[in-house]
Amino acid sequence: MTYLAITQDKDGNFKFVVAEGVNEEGPILSFGDTNMRTRFTCGAREFVNRWSEAGPTHHMAAATGRHIDTILKVAKIFNVPVDIVTRSEEHTSELQSRRQLVCRLLLEKK
Repeated sequence: MTYLAITQDKDGNFKFVVAEGVNEEGPILSFGDTNMRTRFTCGAREFVNRWSEAGPTHHMAAATGRHIDTILKVAKIFNVPVDIVTRSEEHTSELQSRRQLVCRLLLEKK
């Protein structure tokens, strides 16, 4: 899952707040809103603290899959800063693999 909030910094400029997590099976509270059970690599309490400190607005977008890299590209085009609250475990594992490290180095070298 990827979460995106578009908010403003203290000077009134746009910024993106993003996070990735993994949805899990289990009971979901049913009180009228959209709810999901999402696990974050930093844990629930730390996620809420980081997300809140980043200053998101009340509403946000949620999409299945990992989309932070795409959001970073869009942000670069529009010169919008991005606060990455947390990345998914899969992304962290991929970044640590030798193949992905070589691919990243080659891409960064271009």
